[in-house]
Amino acid sequence: FNLRELNSNQYFYFRQNVEPAYRQLIALLLEPTPGKSQPSPAAIKEALGYFQNFQTAEIESLFICSLQGDKNRSTIDQFIKDKQLNAAAIYPIVLQDKIGVIISLPDAEPLYYISSDHQNLLDYIEQQVIVLQDSSQARSTIEASAQNLYNLLIGSTQEQLANHFADSVAKTLVFIPDSPLSSIPLAALHDGKEFLSEKYAVVLSTGWLLKDSKPFQDVKLDSLIIAVEDPQFGDFEKLTIVGKEVANIKDLLNKPRVFFDTEEIFTTEELENDINQSSYNLIHLATHGQFSSDLRETFIIAAPGKTTNINELDGLLLSENRKNYQTLDLLVFSACDTASDDKRAALGIAGAAVKVGASSTLATLWSVDDGFTAEFMGRFYQELIKGNRSRVEALRRTQKYFVDDGFLPSDWAAYTLVGDWR
Repeated sequence: FNLRELNSNQYFYFRQNVEPAYRQLIALLLEPTPGKSQPSPAAIKEALGYFQNFQTAEIESLFICSLQGDKNRSTIDQFIKDKQLNAAAIYPIVLQDKIGVIISLPDAEPLYYISSDHQNLLDYIEQQVIVLQDSSQARSTIEASAQNLYNLLIGSTQEQLANHFADSVAKTLVFIPDSPLSSIPLAALHDGKEFLSEKYAVVLSTGWLLKDSKPFQDVKLDSLIIAVEDPQFGDFEKLTIVGKEVANIKDLLNKPRVFFDTEEIFTTEELENDINQSSYNLIHLATHGQFSSDLRETFIIAAPGKTTNINELDGLLLSENRKNYQTLDLLVFSACDTASDDKRAALGIAGAAVKVGASSTLATLWSVDDGFTAEFMGRFYQELIKGNRSRVEALRRTQKYFVDDGFLPSDWAAYTLVGDWR
């Protein structure tokens, strides 16, 4: 049978028949209690449960996988509780022309906030994101759009978050957004004084994490770099400065195995054979690719002239040594892009993580200049490995470094971490 066709039909059925029912029920539960401005605590908790079930069903229908039935995974709230982590789980939900936000804090009842009305909400959000991606815009215009998104998503929660993290050194916000909101560059939200990533460590999640995922400081590195300068496919241009990226990160990754098309000719079969004989726990892909909510449009160029779609990705990157859930601790896509005109394209990043069994995935929400990428990735690994920091703190510090150096969100805000933030 045709797996792509099965996936497409299954997801179409989900979008047409299952999603509307979930959304109606969640919206009903989040209606204010008569005579009050808020729904009841019990209704908020019930709505959160249905939203979590909805997100799980969406991912399972899209990627033809099982999250609920996977004994090696736990929900984000359970993960935070079991690991005794001080992190806020934030669930932004599209409610017609408003955004409802549920915040789950450790050992506390969920809190609920709602944004003001916006006609054509998703189109409005898309316009703000386009401004953030555009380096030709004036800085004041960019910050205005960043503030608009901040006010929509978490502006009403800032006091509660500030109080919760008042005595904390690590301040982590785990966003589990509604899929139409998943392509928003969360690090670039702006409160009028500073970007969100200057104050908090920000990570994206599907709502599920691998139970045996571990802090990066506990990882003994065994690294693989796959770099393709000349894609030899479609309209993709050469990554002429990818060699600099490889040079910048190679010495930091503890003698990695490197496949680089300017140094040796290689095929996907050779990659697969090498990976099957190894136990790489960090894989860095410096090559073109695209993420989409349509898996037919989700792929990487794994070798010159050869694309690997998401349904083939686990066969390529999931070695025999890791099929018993020896974890891939970090998977990096440094030169990929999300499909244009697809508000749910970032689901493709989540799908890659699920398919390969990666604890964490670092990827870009839009195409970034390869010269900047070389500098950014070098700085990220320096913070991560030399600085002995968590994945998300290394990303936060890297982004802040470029903010302080005057760079715009169009450069640094595209980089998004999905999964375990430790």
